[in-house]
Amino acid sequence: MKTSDALNQPLMDSNASQPSDPMVGKVIAFGFNSTLVAVHMIGNCLILSSLGPDEEAAASLTSSIIGAINGTIAGILLTTGNQLGDALEEKEINDTKIASIIKIAWQLSFYLGLLSTSLFLLMRLLLPYILTFNTGVIAGNFLMAFAIAAIPELFIVTNGLIIGQIEKNAIIPLVSVALYRLPALALSYTFSKIYSLGAIGVGLGAAIGAVFSAIVMQLYLLREIYKKYNLYNHIIPDRNLLLKSFLKEGLKLALLRFSEWGNLAAIVLLIGHWDNSTLKIMQPAIQATTLINLNSQGMSLAAMMYTTRHRKKQTEQYKLFQETSSEHHLENFSKLSKENKSIFYKNNFAGLLLTTIFFTSIYFKRTSFMHLFLDSAIKQEQYDKANQFLLASLISTYPDMLRIVSGGTLRGWGDILLPTLFSIACMTIVGVPTGAAVAYAASNAIWFLWLRAATMGVSTLANWGLLARRTNEDNQLYSQETVKLNAPKFGSLFHHSNPLDSSVAASQNLRDADVSKETVRETLPIAIL
Repeated sequence: MKTSDALNQPLMDSNASQPSDPMVGKVIAFGFNSTLVAVHMIGNCLILSSLGPDEEAAASLTSSIIGAINGTIAGILLTTGNQLGDALEEKEINDTKIASIIKIAWQLSFYLGLLSTSLFLLMRLLLPYILTFNTGVIAGNFLMAFAIAAIPELFIVTNGLIIGQIEKNAIIPLVSVALYRLPALALSYTFSKIYSLGAIGVGLGAAIGAVFSAIVMQLYLLREIYKKYNLYNHIIPDRNLLLKSFLKEGLKLALLRFSEWGNLAAIVLLIGHWDNSTLKIMQPAIQATTLINLNSQGMSLAAMMYTTRHRKKQTEQYKLFQETSSEHHLENFSKLSKENKSIFYKNNFAGLLLTTIFFTSIYFKRTSFMHLFLDSAIKQEQYDKANQFLLASLISTYPDMLRIVSGGTLRGWGDILLPTLFSIACMTIVGVPTGAAVAYAASNAIWFLWLRAATMGVSTLANWGLLARRTNEDNQLYSQETVKLNAPKFGSLFHHSNPLDSSVAASQNLRDADVSKETVRETLPIAIL
């Protein structure tokens, strides 16, 4: 057990040490990662769009499909950082356990990569029957070539988390992402334009970039610091137990990723099935959504990391209060609860500011932005529709940002599954069919976007409601313990016999296991689709 002085020190010095706070470095690293991912995704679409009108339509849906498949599957692997973080924080560090976690993460990267590859190849077969034939073939060809990148891309994510936890290094994972994303764009342009491989060339460039970066990272893990783990020994003690822990936690994160990308993919595929010309002119709106939402995830990460850290400290302070009945620890508990509220407000403000900057930059330069993705010979009527789609998309980024940031804050309390399931139910299970019905009835696909914005707003309100409940539970617990503390002295005889009154739901918020298990994004951030 840590001493109270040791626990109090970070709390007292938090403001003074803020500039060198490693959390800040992680958030900055994630911001750069998000930017690199956005540049790569939008760059692929620009190259694909430049190849012809059918390629222009295909470019509108490739990013959302990649996000829905590889982004969702990669969510399972994010638990690697959490598992390693818990193992490294144990009083007696078990190198064998750490090695087992890394080996399981590698195995999952390979087998989940095979699943991802199979899904991309399946899309090659299905898309010609969902979309117009030529558009479906082109999009399928791109995804068929990109399928080669599925396994190495997952290894890039996993090894970045491993390096981040073992070495506490934010630079190497960032470099690995840059080694993948930037050369991939150059290769995609070369293969598709110079060697005339078309959509296959765009996907092939991404695949070669991913393979190169994955090999570099795997070689990096041959360094001396990793030799003690004997990582290339196939024996994995407690494999089934650790694998169960991986999947229990990782599937929640996979659902979280699906709630973000699966919804957009479903909408784009429905529009593509309905009208190919509409799919073409929606591309600026889709790319704007991709760009802004990837940066909103940075705000979500910041909210989650700081809230999770404060929740851990709250747990520690409350334990000390139970042991010592010291008012000092109870006041620290309350102070940390208020700081969590402050984090929520600050991150929402930062998110609103960032979204507004993107909104104004894109909208007031919308002519130039739209012509990046649209044929220069586009008719005025189609241009006007594209402009409407872009405006609706930009407006919808506000409720989406608020939903993402509030969800990140809730993850600090260990609340992942409930908000995620509600978002999926509201936005996709209810929102997509409703949007389709209204859009078809009105003969205007813009209703897909307006209904999407409305359901994201509902999901945001649900997140806010749950967040209010969590903070109220903290306040109730603080008030109850303050009353007990100030009660006549003979009341203290009964204080420690039942420190967590069963009538107070707030006590459930301080579950040690849940707080510990839901800290996956407190590890080094790796931007995934």
